Amino acid sequence: MNGAAETSPPPRSISFEGGRRALLVEGVPGTDARLATSRLSLHPGNPVIVLSGGADSLTGIERDRARKLVGQAILRAAHLTGALVVDGGTDAGVISLLGAAAERSDSRPTLIGVAPEGLVTYPGAPVSDDRVELEANHSHFVLVPGTEWGEETNTLIEVAAHLAGSAPVVVVVAGGGDVTEIELVKAARRGWPIYALKGTGGVADKLVNLKHHPSTGATSALEEVSAADNVHILDEDAPDQLARLLAWELQDLRVLKRAWVAFASYDQAASRLRKSFERFQWWILVLGIAATFVALIKSEIENDAQGAVGFVDTLLHWAVVATPIVVSSLIALANRVSSGKRWVLLRAGAEAIKREIYRFRTATGIYATGDQSSRQAVLASQLDVVESRLMSTEVSAGSIPRYAGPLPPKMYGAGRYDDGLSSLSGERYLEIRVEDQLAYFYPKTEALHQKQRRLQALAIAAGGVGTLLAAAGFEVWIGLTTAIAVASIAHLGYLQVDATLVAYNHTAGRLEALVRSWEALPPERRDRNAFEQLVSDAELALEGELGGWVQQMSEALRELQARQEDARRRSTGVEQPDPRKTEETFPGST
Repeated sequence: MNGAAETSPPPRSISFEGGRRALLVEGVPGTDARLATSRLSLHPGNPVIVLSGGADSLTGIERDRARKLVGQAILRAAHLTGALVVDGGTDAGVISLLGAAAERSDSRPTLIGVAPEGLVTYPGAPVSDDRVELEANHSHFVLVPGTEWGEETNTLIEVAAHLAGSAPVVVVVAGGGDVTEIELVKAARRGWPIYALKGTGGVADKLVNLKHHPSTGATSALEEVSAADNVHILDEDAPDQLARLLAWELQDLRVLKRAWVAFASYDQAASRLRKSFERFQWWILVLGIAATFVALIKSEIENDAQGAVGFVDTLLHWAVVATPIVVSSLIALANRVSSGKRWVLLRAGAEAIKREIYRFRTATGIYATGDQSSRQAVLASQLDVVESRLMSTEVSAGSIPRYAGPLPPKMYGAGRYDDGLSSLSGERYLEIRVEDQLAYFYPKTEALHQKQRRLQALAIAAGGVGTLLAAAGFEVWIGLTTAIAVASIAHLGYLQVDATLVAYNHTAGRLEALVRSWEALPPERRDRNAFEQLVSDAELALEGELGGWVQQMSEALRELQARQEDARRRSTGVEQPDPRKTEETFPGST
């Protein structure tokens, strides 16, 4: 044992009002974090949250915002991840807010305060108007020699680093002054993620402003912090969102995080390609209708003018010539980029990865045994399988931009506030996986049903108008109304609205049945076997829905591509089709 350890007094147990007790060690020299934590029987290896911020300066609206965010978010994140919390330890400002929240909580995390011993007081210590009381809900205190605020900063940072070891450390800042700024500089230089709570004043809001409006002049220490990639701004008034972000940072599950990045990348690429595909098809249909309309107009003008050629007739002539060429070009381009096939395959890949993520988090199936490291190895091999299968398809012919948004990506319903990494119980699995899917299915089926009704109504209306035109002696315009009706049905066909509605409703019904069955089980029967069965049935239901949908979409896209390619060849041939025979010439018709 070194000399410092020999001369520093042993830890003492202090009692606060209400029977709360804490261990306190004082006289710890400089940055000897190892000595301080060992005397407090705290061992390295846990993730750590460092809370930094204002004391007396935190008032009014800023204090109310900090109260709402800090206590709930930090306690929830610490509970999910087993993180320790390190702060200034005094009963003032943001630290006082955290202590009050801990007092009301059923599960209190380990709260460790680090402060200058000449500026604080506690039961059994000298009382002075110049001293600040220690916060009574903390479990451990480290007091360093000193009579100035800031003399504890190095020790606070070293204690956090030593307790974490190789585990993650994340910093939360609300309000704050000069000492807070020094803490942030030291944290940023260690590469620790920093979350600044907008609207809490002080250094936190300065950091927010610098992040949004970087300085182009001389660079201060805080400006250097704001320029770091690991500085994040929380401007949402949602403690669940902050807890989600902190829990993500605090869990060292690198393969699982990579799985989320892969899912989000495939999901984002699929969404973009689907929009591109639908835009292509929309323009093909619209231009097909336009071609029919222009051809009919030209025919009528020529009949009325008995072959006379004028400017309008020339313009219509070139429009009739150009429109099929443009449509053919769009069809060729759509088939060339294969956006239709690629988005379907990417969607299947994304959902396959998501299934592996939730099986991993529930520790079911092939993830039921082994430690964290071996389970991540299994996940890595499953990701390799999904990627290799996906890259053996048309997907490999295009780019897949790496997702750069928030992680995990935002889901629906309760899943919006899930950290994406923590283990799941049966109730939590139902909440963020099954209910999340139901929250997607129900509005989606409603939107698809409305689209189905609108397009069917348009087709019926176009047919009715065509009948009226025929009765009124305007038979020539029946081709246009037929084109509109065929386009509406074709649009429904390539979107596979009917098949998608059936698949979504069927799967939603199966998921609802699983929820009811689980909730009907008495607590004593919700054992590991029942949980395994729940996850297996739910994932199989989702996998079956997706598999059937992918097959139907693939078949529909192959048929669409074949019809459009045939229409393209005929529309660019020597013999131009009669525009009045819409069923034979309309690209994409069924």
